[in-house]
Amino acid sequence: MKKLIISSLIILGVVFLANKLSAQNPIPSFHVPIIVDPTIFEEVIPSFNTQFSYLASTLKQPRSIDERRLKVMVQSPPSRQLAWAVVIVYSLDQQSTYGPFTVLEGEVHESIIDERQWGVRVMDSSSDCLLSVWIE
Repeated sequence: MKKLIISSLIILGVVFLANKLSAQNPIPSFHVPIIVDPTIFEEVIPSFNTQFSYLASTLKQPRSIDERRLKVMVQSPPSRQLAWAVVIVYSLDQQSTYGPFTVLEGEVHESIIDERQWGVRVMDSSSDCLLSVWIE
């Protein structure tokens, strides 16, 4: 009986961790290769003494909540065709979803967001494209 309980706990732990470790990237992220669809970017609240606290402090901070803009930019490696990605912008509390939006190389997609935490899901993309996601 003990072996069954321990085995069940181990299996549950592995399933839980595998779900959490799927292709997730923090916001801000720059030049991330999109290898699998969907790829997820989620806003990280900077905490003291983390790599994201330094990165977030280098970006221009908004003056008010009304000025928050989530930006998505697509790039392709040199000597490749035009890159593109289809993205959905969503709040992490799952109350709001915007999109899908097609973002082409050379343009910056901008979504106005509020004070909640937000994420971007890449639903489809050209091969070998690079995605940058940040908030201003």
